[in-house]
Order: sequence, then C-alpha cells, then structure tokens
Amino acid sequence: MPHHSNNTYCIIPLRKGSRSIKDKNIKKINGKSLASLCIKTSLKSGIFKKIIIATDSNAYIKIIKNEFYNNKKLVYFKRSKKNAKSYSPTELVINEILNNFKQIDNIFLIQVTSPLLNKNDLINAYKIFKKKKFSSLFSSYKKKKFIWYKKNSKLFTLNYNYKKRPMRQSFNYNFFENGAFYIFNKKNFLKYQNRLHGKIGTYIMPEKRSVDVDGYEDLKLVKESLKKK
Repeated sequence: MPHHSNNTYCIIPLRKGSRSIKDKNIKKINGKSLASLCIKTSLKSGIFKKIIIATDSNAYIKIIKNEFYNNKKLVYFKRSKKNAKSYSPTELVINEILNNFKQIDNIFLIQVTSPLLNKNDLINAYKIFKKKKFSSLFSSYKKKKFIWYKKNSKLFTLNYNYKKRPMRQSFNYNFFENGAFYIFNKKNFLKYQNRLHGKIGTYIMPEKRSVDVDGYEDLKLVKESLKKK
C-alpha cells in the first residue's frame, strides 16, 4: 500500500440536484453508482487519511453509509444550502470544509463524474505532484487538435495560423482538463481561493478514460468501458 503523508485528505463533492440526469451521482452503472465507484477508487489508492463526502443530501449519506458499512476513513460533511446550488463554485465548499478541518496539508478534489479514474492515476499523480514540487495539479488528456472559437458570429483560430497550416507531426499537443481530479496545497488554496495556483502541473490520462459524465450518452460510453474491463 502506498505511503501517505498523514495529512492528505480527499474531498468528493456530491450535489443532489442535477439538471442533465436526475440524481446523477447515485445513478447505477452496471450495479455500482457513480459515487461508490469514486469512493472505492479513493479508498484503494491508500493515499488519504480521510475521505470527505461533501453533500447536501441526507439520503445520499444513508446510501453511501449502507454500502461502505461505516468505513472509518469516510467523513460526511453536510454542505450549506448556499453552497449547494447548481451555480455554486466548488471553491465555496472547499472553504467551508477547511473551516472545519484544520489539520489538512494537501487536498485531492475528486469528481464522481469521472468513473473511469483508477487508483494508479491517483497514486502516480501524487508522486508527480510531490517530486516536481507543484503547488497544484489537474488531470488531463492530450491531443493534437486545431482549435477554433466563435466571436460575434465570426470564426477565429485559437492555436494555429490557418494561412500557414503546420504539419501534424510538428504541431504541439494541447492539454484538456478532464475534470477527474485536482491536487493542491491547503495553505496556497486559502491564499489564492482557487484550486489551481502557483506552479501548476498536469497528470495525463488516456482520452478514452477521460469521460466526464454529463448526459445519457456519456453513461452509455462508461457502461461499455466498464463491461470490457
């Protein structure tokens, strides 16, 4: 089991209202809910002193407690109403937790909507975070893509000049945040009020495991991937 610095905590935010899929976080995929897949992966990594489930739902707490038989590593934190709205930034919840837990050094913020995350991602990302002395780190996948954006109904290129189209092989990769997890230091978080700050690093996951469940199409993709496993 990997050695964990005693004060590394994991925060898993679970909001009950979801606009795209009702009760998305406890939606079952092949018999396991998104929340339980995420909690299992966090526990298996062996990194965390505590895993904080931050939710606004007593029903969710009950479901998770039943499934994990009062596992001592899990702590349940009831989010305040104002921090559980669909537009409430997660940073508000993190602040609320940090006011209640003083003994934290490093924090992993893990999102349940990335069910293809595995324990090795967490372990290896943590090693990179510490070895390279990053202040914060995000998970991503990389891709060579020519990106365009729209402004006042006109199209513009973001990362290349279409008049001098580069060769694919000489074109640099771009990194896409996949939303699976973030690692950061508590002290710096309190200073910058942002999960990403200071010297920022990334941990690259394969694109096919970077599914971020938003709608039913994503659920179907995840079902198929988990079946293959």
